[in-house]
Amino acid sequence: MTRTDLYSARPLIAIAAGLLVALPLQAQRFEGTLEVHSASMPSRAGMQYYIKGDLMRLELSAPGQSPIVMISDGQARKQYVLFADQKIYTTTSFAEVMRSTDSVRKLSASLLKGASMISSGKSAVIAGHKCTVYRYRDVSKVYDICLTTELGALGGVGGLFGNIGQSMEAEEPPTWAQKLLKDGSFALRLADTVGNTMWEVRRVEAKPLDRSLFAPPNGFAPAAEPPKPDSER
Repeated sequence: MTRTDLYSARPLIAIAAGLLVALPLQAQRFEGTLEVHSASMPSRAGMQYYIKGDLMRLELSAPGQSPIVMISDGQARKQYVLFADQKIYTTTSFAEVMRSTDSVRKLSASLLKGASMISSGKSAVIAGHKCTVYRYRDVSKVYDICLTTELGALGGVGGLFGNIGQSMEAEEPPTWAQKLLKDGSFALRLADTVGNTMWEVRRVEAKPLDRSLFAPPNGFAPAAEPPKPDSER
């Protein structure tokens, strides 16, 4: 994965990571870190999440490339992208994200209205936690999602795990999604129907996190304009 790839992925990550922070979750929220592997990324690339209530920090790294850090602050309703090599950051309001992703969110909401999530009765142990396999189905795709209730609810990134609820700030979630969210269901693996893993949580560590992780650090300046990928500099 090149720096250009990481930079280009920012809008997709913003859609996935920032749209559920206002959703009221009744289960206790998870606080700690997640190490996640995605089949779409090179084997040595990494995704590390830091989650604290409505706060989320995502670190994307790839061999030979400067890491990109994304922060979603549900209290301030802002997202930040940090570029460590340039010591700058960009800021986007949730309102801007909502506007820029309107068509995607509408499509997601439309698919969810007719979607189903049914327990298969099968279970697995992933990253040290037992989870139950559910079959998610809508008109365009079918996934197997392994959900655990051992860890509490994922606040700011609930929409990323299992794709349950993008657009939920604007749309009433289906009954099955409301129940899963209320119970604090936490997805540990997403796979296709023949068992190929699309992404998986490799490591979970529940622990208190410092609030300073979820803001641009001292020494970083606001970017006057979006920074250019390496190939354009």
